[in-house]
Parts: sequence; C-alpha cells; structure tokens
Amino acid sequence: MECEEQRLAWDNVIPLANGEEYKNKRKLFQQHFHPNNMSLHRAGVRQSLPQLLTSVLDNPGDFRRANKMFMIGTIVKLTYGVQKQDRVEYYAKLFDDALEPPMRAAIPGSYLVDIFPWLKYVPEWFPGAGFKKEAREGKELGRRFADEPLEEALKLMVISQTFTMLHSGNGEPYFVATAHADADSAGAGVETTVGTLDYFYYTMTEYPEVQTRAQNELDEYLQGQGLADFHDQPHLPYITAIVKELLRWQPVVPLGIAHQSTEDLVYDGLFIPKDSIIMANQWAMSLDEEEYPEPHVFKPERYLTPDGQLDPSAPNPESIAFGFGRRFCPGSHIALSTMFITVSALLELFTFTKVEEFDPKRQVKSGTSTR
Repeated sequence: MECEEQRLAWDNVIPLANGEEYKNKRKLFQQHFHPNNMSLHRAGVRQSLPQLLTSVLDNPGDFRRANKMFMIGTIVKLTYGVQKQDRVEYYAKLFDDALEPPMRAAIPGSYLVDIFPWLKYVPEWFPGAGFKKEAREGKELGRRFADEPLEEALKLMVISQTFTMLHSGNGEPYFVATAHADADSAGAGVETTVGTLDYFYYTMTEYPEVQTRAQNELDEYLQGQGLADFHDQPHLPYITAIVKELLRWQPVVPLGIAHQSTEDLVYDGLFIPKDSIIMANQWAMSLDEEEYPEPHVFKPERYLTPDGQLDPSAPNPESIAFGFGRRFCPGSHIALSTMFITVSALLELFTFTKVEEFDPKRQVKSGTSTR
C-alpha cells in the first residue's frame, strides 16, 4: 500500500479522498442525496427499474450486465439527464474501463511498487514502473466518466444556465461540483450494489424456501396491485431482512476501505504507529458465530421476531457492510432503498431456479469487491 498517489484513476472518489476536497465533496453529496431529500433518487430508480426487469426477462443468463446497466443508468439519468439507452450503454462501458485499474491496484501486492516503494520515483519506461502508465490512463478514463455525460447534458440544455452559474465554495459551479461528487461516488456505489444484487440471484436458487416466503409476503400485502414502492417497506419486513442478510452473508467489500492512523495510538493493548494502514476485516465480522449463529447459512429470519417483524435487538450487518468512521459510506441509505425496491420487484415478477439440479461452486473473484 506504499504508493497512495498511484491508487490509480479514482483518487478523487469520496471514500478515498482526503483533506478539504474530501470534506467538500462529501458535503455536496450529502446535500444532494440527504435521507430527507430522496424523491429525486427514488424517481430515478423507478424510471430505470423497468429496463432491469425487461433485461432479466429477455436474457436471464446475463443478469450481472442487467444489474450494472440498471445502476449506471440510474446514476447518469439522475445526475446528467441522459435518457437514450445507447448512451447509457456507452457510459456503462466507460465506467467498467475506468474502474478496472483502481480495483486491481487496491489489492496489496498487485504491483512491484508495493514491495519496492522506490519504484514510484523512476520514469514510466523503467522496468517495473508500468503502474505509472496504468495510473495515467486510468485517471483519464475516470475524468472522462465524470466529464463526458456532464458535457452532453449541457449541450442538450438539460441543465439551466442559471443553475450552472451557482458556485460552490471552491469557485466551481455548484452543479458541476455536485455532478463530480456523484460520479466519484459511482465507483464505490455501483460495484458494491451490483455485487450484492448478483448474490441475490444465487441465494434464491440455493434457498428456495426463502424465495417462497418472500413471494408469499409480497402477494399477501400487495394483493396483485402492482409492484412494491418505497413507502411499502415497513409492511414487508421479510424483504428487508433478505437485504440485510445479503449484506452479511457474502460481504462485497471484505476488507472495507483502508484507513490511515493520523497519530500514534493504542487499541486494546496494541500499539499502532502514526501513518499505519489499517484494514477492517469485515468478512470475519460478518461471519462471527457469536453474533450470527450458523453464519454460513442464509437466514433472513435471524433479523425477525417470532411474529415476523423486524427485531430491533438483532445484530445489524449494515453497521459493518458500509464501513466505519469518516470512511462510512455516505450513500448507504441509497444502496439500501435501491436493493429493497429491486429485490421486491424481482421476487414479485420472477421465480429463480437452477437450469438443472447441481451444486454450483461459490467462486469469488478477488479485488476491492468480491463478485
């Protein structure tokens, strides 16, 4: 983890930034997507959800792409007003290309510079310094993902001139700053939410009794009157419990976001020097047998009372899944509401089964997130 400036491409992502820039972007994001100001986000999700459902129906074998298109489509529609599907697909590809370098770089030891830190001082052409080229190219892709849809929106006059002239504290137009803050957050939000939704399909085929109980809850409450909406969540505790268990059962970000100690400190008798890199083992916390009996079993009912309501005394995996301290995910409420409405719609319209009876291996691709 030696070469922090080379964490490639998305060094301005809100969870990774530092100093005043971090504070300003986090403040802008919280103002734009405050829990009390969710109507815009929810409208965007409602608008994008039919495309996801249609994609799953037409091509059920490519659900991961459908999930990613749904999430990125929601972001670019909300932030930039991009509506055309071919443009959404273009930005989805751009996003994938931009995210690959920082995802790979976040794995300690991926580059020789993590072992030989002096490599960060040599030219790009020097053997072992290929990470510098990847950093340069990846950063350009990240900039394009933030800027190109904004430029397209301005050309289409989606953003009024008056709105763009409002300035943030650092002199940047307020909407531009907000749009960049939203785009920066997409790197963390899309990959982790998509990863969680991917596991949803797997768990429904592995635990058909969970799927049946959830569908019964939906049928009993909705009575065939369309799909569940955000305001229906208090009446669908088992769906909420499924979302909680998805966050716990297979943590998408197993080691969270790296923290750096700002001073010498002692924790539980352990001395931690200043500038130490600290990783929180969210995987181990989520699979703690004392907190979660039978941790490897997918059991949404662990969050429910005997009468089927949410149990406020049950351990809350959200407190682990979204990180800790100043690196806590500022968009956690967005992710939770998006997963609730998506899981509800998928279970209302589909029943997921294996193509044939077999026991699939849970093969996890390593990185900042697992998938």
